[in-house]
Amino acid sequence: MLIKSFFVMHFLAAVVLVSIVSIANALNKNDFPSHFLFGASTSAYQVEGAANEDGRKPSIWDTFAHAGNAGLYKGNG
Repeated sequence: MLIKSFFVMHFLAAVVLVSIVSIANALNKNDFPSHFLFGASTSAYQVEGAANEDGRKPSIWDTFAHAGNAGLYKGNG
């Protein structure tokens, strides 16, 4: 069973890789306007609640916000 899972997982990985390469080869930089800028980024938004529950200690943000400074932050996160 373990060997079967191993081969199935590698087969699926190969299918995904071939699909990605096929799609990547279908696109060309010339398909985009000359002023188009390519870029990449990543983001992770984390919400932790209940600072006083289950042994969790207050975070830096918890301390900042509870000191009355949360209004200084103008972000949407």
